[in-house]
Amino acid sequence: DTTRLGYIFPGYRKGRGRCPEKGAKGWTPWNLEPTHPHRQRAESSRSLLDFYHELVARDEPDNGPLILAYAQGARFAVSRERVLRRPLEYYADLLLTVSNALDPQEGYWIEASWYDIFHPEALQSQVPTCELPATDSLRP
Repeated sequence: DTTRLGYIFPGYRKGRGRCPEKGAKGWTPWNLEPTHPHRQRAESSRSLLDFYHELVARDEPDNGPLILAYAQGARFAVSRERVLRRPLEYYADLLLTVSNALDPQEGYWIEASWYDIFHPEALQSQVPTCELPATDSLRP
């Protein structure tokens, strides 16, 4: 959440772009922390990578690290044209997944995947939308 980042990170300033003005150095460390909710999961639930590849990208996982750039708090707008790029069944599968899940984590994973859900031609697993920090530290 960028509402109060200026209190935490000296020199932080909001930009109008989708990506930080300072490129890979403009990201805050919060999403890369091992304790971040998107890096955690219940024993009974699938991992974010499995969820992403199975339900969002609908491709085979490559077992490499993946960083998804997204707007927290479901702050986004999407055009009718974008929504219609996927078949109704695609959205029905996502809805069914979170409707029957006891673990709310998958709802957060949908939030982190909005860009890829509505941009099937530009999946972040294939081409990052922004310059991102090195992912070497994210490998198990």
